[in-house]
Amino acid sequence: MWRLGYADEVSTDRHQGVLWGRRGIARGQGVPLLKEIHPIRQRQALGWMRCQVDKTDTYENTGQDGRTYFSAWGERHLFLQRSADGRPIEDGELTMSPPVCLPCAVESVSEGGCPFLRRGYAAALVQRTELWGVNGLVYDGDLQPHLSDSKDGMWNVAYGDPAARWVVAAGEIVRLCGVTPVDLADLAAQNGLLQPTVEHRGAIQ
Repeated sequence: MWRLGYADEVSTDRHQGVLWGRRGIARGQGVPLLKEIHPIRQRQALGWMRCQVDKTDTYENTGQDGRTYFSAWGERHLFLQRSADGRPIEDGELTMSPPVCLPCAVESVSEGGCPFLRRGYAAALVQRTELWGVNGLVYDGDLQPHLSDSKDGMWNVAYGDPAARWVVAAGEIVRLCGVTPVDLADLAAQNGLLQPTVEHRGAIQ
């Protein structure tokens, strides 16, 4: 069965059978941007539930009382999304954003933090994630990109979709399950952290 591939392809070029774009690695360099996380780091952070900012294990991060946030939050992980229109994160929502530890979440939405979140954000505690697919460029049989209407021309393609054979993936997508919207300022206050300086716009349940 025909599919895209590299002439010098190696096993690490594919994940779940899908071809991934190659990108250089320069650890410790650059400025953190929520929207532009490195593809391989993004996939690893989602798979291992590591903070997308500092790579710490979100199962093991601890608060002032010595308990892990994961345990204190009822075995849930913190997720952060841009929300300029006030829409909360919803159960079953698809995302490319890995989880984030509480200190990094607060820093990301404070002055000097992530530019992508300055117009507003939503936070939620999530019980689990499920693999859904990838975001990437889809090519036709003549190896010409079939661009979507999005600014980057990329498509969301589910694993198992026939189109997945013709994708060069740039990010993994998961489904968020067991979602509870939360107020990040409240979480910060409960753990003695400085308050976020960017307005939270997502609704709280």
